[in-house]
Amino acid sequence: VNRIAGRLKDLGVEMTKVDIRGKEEALVGLIQPVIDAGIAAYPQIGFEYVADGELHGTPEDLEKTLKWAHAVEDAGAAMIDLTMVTAEIYEAVTRAMSIPVIGGQSGPEADGKIYVGASITGYQSQLLDRADAPPNAATFMYSIVEKAVAETHSW
Repeated sequence: VNRIAGRLKDLGVEMTKVDIRGKEEALVGLIQPVIDAGIAAYPQIGFEYVADGELHGTPEDLEKTLKWAHAVEDAGAAMIDLTMVTAEIYEAVTRAMSIPVIGGQSGPEADGKIYVGASITGYQSQLLDRADAPPNAATFMYSIVEKAVAETHSW
């Protein structure tokens, strides 16, 4: 880890995400070598992402999330990326931390929101052929190509 963090620093990396979801006890130590190399670290904690999955919001989920949020803040994390938790957990963790809390499922209760380009443009394979899928760039581009091919075949 120290060698990789040093290499990232040599490449000019100023901040990196450390994904420790579900493996917090084993991997929380990965944050320190990154910070020691002079790179800001923002760990992702919470629960495994499942498209259209139910968000975690039980009192036990909150307790676990707060435990690891405090641990990574104490380790020197620059901010925290939560995943697959309810608005109530985002709010509670945001209030409890002195560093920013962001996440993909967050709203105004967090300090920021992450957008994944593939998701917001509809490039999730499980959504492409669903009738109830939101508008997506892949379907739009396919319709343009399909129209061009049909036009060519009409000659």
